[in-house]
Amino acid sequence: MQWQIFLAIPAQTTTVTFETRIKIIETMRTRFGIDNLSIGLSLRTLGATVGSKLHFPKNGIDYVEDHILKDYKDMASLKEIDPRKDKTLSSILETAKRLKDKFPDMNITTRSAGPISTAVSIRPIESLLKDTRKDPENLHRLLEFCTRNSLRWFEVFKEELGAVGTSFF
Repeated sequence: MQWQIFLAIPAQTTTVTFETRIKIIETMRTRFGIDNLSIGLSLRTLGATVGSKLHFPKNGIDYVEDHILKDYKDMASLKEIDPRKDKTLSSILETAKRLKDKFPDMNITTRSAGPISTAVSIRPIESLLKDTRKDPENLHRLLEFCTRNSLRWFEVFKEELGAVGTSFF
């Protein structure tokens, strides 16, 4: 990550403390004039929230170790997200609030992976690609589920932090 270079943080660092995050923001602000806070979800956050198992290697990027949706007959068991009750999502919300309190003059934005990226964190990509030809109706249902939950994240983030910018990536 680029911020590691500026702050001399070891490259294998995958999580940062709140204090380190503040240092990163202050450095980016003074060196580059960045005047906004971006707090959001990774490519796999929503997948993990609904039950996919992630693996976090010591050195490297996290990945889905076990997808929650191997068969569409299990689609009904997928639960809609509740960002205020989910441990991971509520932690992200709390961090955003703390950062907004620390930097009240900075704009805040949030982001979420798009529906296909989110679907790949819920259903194996090989299956998802086959679904485009062999099971488009269920794929469409899955993409609707992913979109609905990303929009739910945006909605709750706005309710908790006020008017914010949002984006899919």
